[in-house]
Amino acid sequence: MSESGTTSGDQCSRTNIRGSRATSRNASLQSSREDLSNNSVLSSGLKQTDCSASSKAEDSPVDKGENSSTVIECAVCLQTCIHPVKLPCSHIFCYLCVKGVAFQSKRCAMCRQEIPSDFLIHPQLLDRTQLEKESTLEDGYQWFYEGRNGWWQYDDRTAVDLEQNYKRGERTFEMVIAGASYVIDFQQLIQFPKHRAGRIRKIKRSAASFPILGVAGIRL
Repeated sequence: MSESGTTSGDQCSRTNIRGSRATSRNASLQSSREDLSNNSVLSSGLKQTDCSASSKAEDSPVDKGENSSTVIECAVCLQTCIHPVKLPCSHIFCYLCVKGVAFQSKRCAMCRQEIPSDFLIHPQLLDRTQLEKESTLEDGYQWFYEGRNGWWQYDDRTAVDLEQNYKRGERTFEMVIAGASYVIDFQQLIQFPKHRAGRIRKIKRSAASFPILGVAGIRL
C-alpha cells in the first residue's frame, strides 16, 4: 500500500475516534442535564409540600386542652395569654383581647368566624383556677376598678403596669385595656377611655382581700 493510502486511512480512523468521543461526551452531558432537571423538580415539589404543610399547621385551630399548663401566646397582643379563653372556632386568646375584638369586629382575629353575642358573659376559660387564685402585688395590695354593681380586680398584667407607674409617682398615664386607650388618673383615682372622657370609673389600690365581683370582667 502506498504512503498516501496509509495516511488517508490513519486520518479517517482518527476522525472516527474523535467523533465517537464527542458523541460519548454529548450523551454524558445530556444525562447530567436530565439528572439536574429531575433533582430540581423533586426539590421544588418537596418545598411546595413543606410550605403546604406549614400553611395548614398555621391555619389549624389551636387546642391545648382544658387546664393546660402549656404557655400560649395570644395572636392579638403577642404576649402570654392572661385568662385564656377558647372561641367556638377553637382559637385561643386573652379574655380582654377577645373583648376588644368583639367590640370592634365581632369576629375571630384568626379565622374571622363570628363571635357569639353572649361569649363575653359566658366565656370558655381554659383554666378557671387561674381566675380563682388570689393574686397580690409585692406588698400585698392589688388594683381594682368600679363597675355597675360592685368592684372588679384588674388582670395581673394591667395591675403590674398600674403599680409601676403609681410607684414612679406618675400623676396620669395612658394604657391599653381590651384594645382601647385609657387614661389613668392617680390623683383623682379614676380611669376613662381616651376618646370618651365622659365614661369615668373609679379605681383604687387596696388589700388583695378586698371583696370583688370578678377579675377583668370575668365573674368568679
